[in-house]
Amino acid sequence: MKNLLILLITAVLLGGCFANRQPITNIAAIQAGLAEKEALNKHKTSLKTSLDPAEQLSFRLDYARLLIKDKRLPEAERLLNALRKHEKIAAQAYPLLAEVYELEDKWPRALIAWQESVRLSSNPSRKLTARLAKAALRCKKYETADKIYKQWLTIKENKGGRLHITALNNLGFSYLLQKNYPLAKQYLDQALVLDPLNKKAAANLNLILKLHH
Repeated sequence: MKNLLILLITAVLLGGCFANRQPITNIAAIQAGLAEKEALNKHKTSLKTSLDPAEQLSFRLDYARLLIKDKRLPEAERLLNALRKHEKIAAQAYPLLAEVYELEDKWPRALIAWQESVRLSSNPSRKLTARLAKAALRCKKYETADKIYKQWLTIKENKGGRLHITALNNLGFSYLLQKNYPLAKQYLDQALVLDPLNKKAAANLNLILKLHH
């Protein structure tokens, strides 16, 4: 009987302890939940929910690049034609528009777009001028292309280098298209002197010999 009484008292005491602990646990969970919610709200309010005009233009330009990558050329053309009218972003829009025209085989328009790209650039890169020269050749605007290639020949630090050889080969090809075979051969011979294994120059020279005969 005595043992039973001890067990009952122990059970009551333990029940009281658990009853006291349960509310504490619930309060801690509620507090933790509120703290997490507050942190989430602060994070949400710190996020930028709108783009300023410059950021909007940049976003649209990135979207145009994605359209080109996905070969959705008509959509890219419409978007870039709108973007090129914005002065702040025109210099970036025109090269992309020129690429679209090339992919659509609209070379006269590509030539105009490349010309605008060069005009808007404070210091046109050789890659940019090379794209302009390529479009000029496709449109039979040989003077435009030849002027670029001859300018490359004047760069002293590239004398005898890769760019110099490329300029000689491209001039040879340009004069080949113009059916000025002696001058074309002259430039191609110079390219092969500097680089005897140049496959493009050798192929162009071989073509000249076939056309000449």
